[in-house]
Amino acid sequence: MHRYAHMLLAGAILVGTAMPAVARPFKVTNDVHTLNNATFFSKATLVTIKGQTDQVVGLANVNMDNLGVTSGTIKVDVHAFDTGIAKRNEHMQGVMETSKYSYAEFKPTKIISLLKKPLPNQPLKVAIEGTMTLHGITKPIKVDAVITYLPEQDKSYRPGDWFQLETTFPLKLSDYNVKAPGIVPVKVADDLTIALTVMAKAQ
Repeated sequence: MHRYAHMLLAGAILVGTAMPAVARPFKVTNDVHTLNNATFFSKATLVTIKGQTDQVVGLANVNMDNLGVTSGTIKVDVHAFDTGIAKRNEHMQGVMETSKYSYAEFKPTKIISLLKKPLPNQPLKVAIEGTMTLHGITKPIKVDAVITYLPEQDKSYRPGDWFQLETTFPLKLSDYNVKAPGIVPVKVADDLTIALTVMAKAQ
C-alpha cells in the first residue's frame, strides 16, 4: 500500500476512536417486575386526593458515554388518571379540560450528574432539566431524579437492556393556567406533588 494511503488509514482510525458514542434509543415499555406509573397528590382543606395511571409512553436517546446530552419525551395520559371515585374523576377531567389537553409531556433536554457514564445496576442521583407541557402551556422545569441502568443479566427474568427513572417533584396548576371552577364537588389544590416511575427498554 502506498505510504500516503497508510497515513489516511491511520488518520481514519484515530478519528473513528475519538468520535463520541452514538445515542442509544430506549422506549418506555411495560415491565412485568416494575410497572410504569404516574401519580399526583393534591392536599386541599379537608380533602386529600391521590390519582394515578399506568398510561405512560415515551422515548429517550441515551448517550452511554455522556449522560449529559441525553434527551427524550415522556407523555402521560391526563384523562386516564384514576382517583378511586368515578364522579371525582369526571370533575378532575373537567378542571384539567382533558377533552382539549389529553397529555402532560415532560421533555428532558439535559442530565446533570457526577458520573458521565452509568454504572450497571447502580442507582444514580441526577438533576434533569427540560420542559413540562400541561394544559397547552409549556414551562422550563428542573427535577431531581434517580436513574438506574439495568443491562440484561437473565433473559428469562428481564430480557433486554433497560433504564429506570424515578422522580418526585412539585407542580403548581396556576403556572399552567389551570383554574378550578368556583363551586365544585371536589376541591383541587393549586400545589400538586407529581411522582413518576418509568421503565424504558433499549430498541
